[in-house]
Formats: sequence, structure tokens, C-alpha cells
Amino acid sequence: MDEPTPDYILIGVSCHQKDYRAAWAIGNSMGLEFARDEEPYTIVQKNGTKAYFTSFSYFPSQEERYLLLANKSEFGTLLPELTQFDFILLIYSLISDEEVEDLVKQIRSHSLIQFCSLFNGEQMKHASRLPIF
Repeated sequence: MDEPTPDYILIGVSCHQKDYRAAWAIGNSMGLEFARDEEPYTIVQKNGTKAYFTSFSYFPSQEERYLLLANKSEFGTLLPELTQFDFILLIYSLISDEEVEDLVKQIRSHSLIQFCSLFNGEQMKHASRLPIF
């Protein structure tokens, strides 16, 4: 039996649609209904300027949270290690490796998604830019 994955799961998604269509496609493939957050996700860059990224969320419970962030904006890239991906999907939930693989397959199967891949956020140089719940 697979061990539950702690903390968060990070999935990069390539989708060349507008952010709201991408959020719908990703949510639709997973059976979720993302809602656009009123305030964009904001980070402070090394030079002190702020960068804003569109964000969508779905929080069915305290133990299960889904956050979809645009990886690119006019202010820069959220995770420069993943510049080939348009969106970053963060899943804060204890789910098995098998369930994660199934989610990636579901997302990939949607006609509006070009590609998606699972990443280890702990090994990313800019992982500190990601929100922690």
C-alpha cells in the first residue's frame, strides 16, 4: 500500500488558454470547481518589486485544499525552474502516490491541456515563493 504524501503536491500544467478557461479545464478533468480568488497571489522579488499571479482555489475541507496559480505574469515567473509551464497546481492533501498519478493522467487527458507533470517542490530553488497552508 502506498504511503500518503505529506505537505503538498506540485504539478506543472501547460495550457495555452486564458486563465479562467485553464482553471475550468483542470478542474473539470479532476471533478473540481475552482473559483477565482479576489486578490492575486503576490510575491516580493529580490529587488523589492511585487509580482502578481492569478490564482484559483477549491477548498472542500480543512484537510484538502487545491490551489491553481498562474506561473507567468507581466511581472515575471513564479517558479523560474518551470518556465515551460503556464500554471502551477498545488494540492495540500494526504493522498497516495497512486492517486496522484491518476490525477496527472486525468489532467493530461483533457483536450485543452497540452502537458502536465509532477514535480518535487522541495528540490526547487524558488519553492519558498509557494504558499503554505
